[in-house]
Amino acid sequence: MLNKKTKIIILVIIILFLSLVLIFALRAKNKNAADNKNNNITALSENEASSTANKIPTAATSTNVGPENTDNKELREASNAKFLAELKTNHPEYSAAQLEFYGATAAKGEMVSCRDRDDENSCISAVAFITRADGFCGEINDKTDQLACSNVILDEKAALEISQCQSSGTDDLKARCLINIFNAYKQAEDCANLKTDSVKETCESVAYCQMALTWQNNKLCDVISNKYIRIYCSESIVDKLQDSDGDGLSDEEETNKYKTDPFNPDTDGDGYKDGEEVKNGFNPNGPGKLITNK
Repeated sequence: MLNKKTKIIILVIIILFLSLVLIFALRAKNKNAADNKNNNITALSENEASSTANKIPTAATSTNVGPENTDNKELREASNAKFLAELKTNHPEYSAAQLEFYGATAAKGEMVSCRDRDDENSCISAVAFITRADGFCGEINDKTDQLACSNVILDEKAALEISQCQSSGTDDLKARCLINIFNAYKQAEDCANLKTDSVKETCESVAYCQMALTWQNNKLCDVISNKYIRIYCSESIVDKLQDSDGDGLSDEEETNKYKTDPFNPDTDGDGYKDGEEVKNGFNPNGPGKLITNK
């Protein structure tokens, strides 16, 4: 005869066993439901993909392409063919195989395929010429070839781009737009082979601006003929040696060190120039001795 304690233990074991059976049963049920759901989703996705594929025309299977896409493609192909023929005339040294490769690469609108070829620079230049994408020219690693590539394309389209820049936005935006056109030209001599005078002049303005910004030399801004680029250049440079009011202190010293007026030679109006007062130990901003933080 089992005592009471033993009966309780057996009952607990039975309850635990039944609980485990129930848990495993619920897990199996949930797994089956999830599998069925995934199968339904997969089947639905496949059906939608199949339906979409039947509705959307592709270049390979459909002749029902919208007129706008067809026109754009035909215009691009005609343009590429025109410039490819011009390239052939300008470069009789290019073989038929080269011209075919350049044309195919240009049709893709990229120049990555030119990388690591023996004629890499020629390939990039040719693709840039055919597509009229002078931005490709910057990928040429030889400076002379890079400029030659840019010159040929810019001679044709820069005049229009300059006109567009000069009619857009603020003076600052106009200057930035113009600089972007001739970004590859770092020196005025680089512009020498451009044929159109107005294009060459703007190119030289950009080159002088880039030199001035590189050397932080405000005097180079003065020789810039394009007013938008000249103003942009002057406002972008703080000439550390410039003394606008001729009082013996540079504009930078007056602005940052002595807190005097860089456009007034006698800030405190006492009859002595700011530079003279500083030199003799007096305060250029008022009475008393000059006190500086060391």
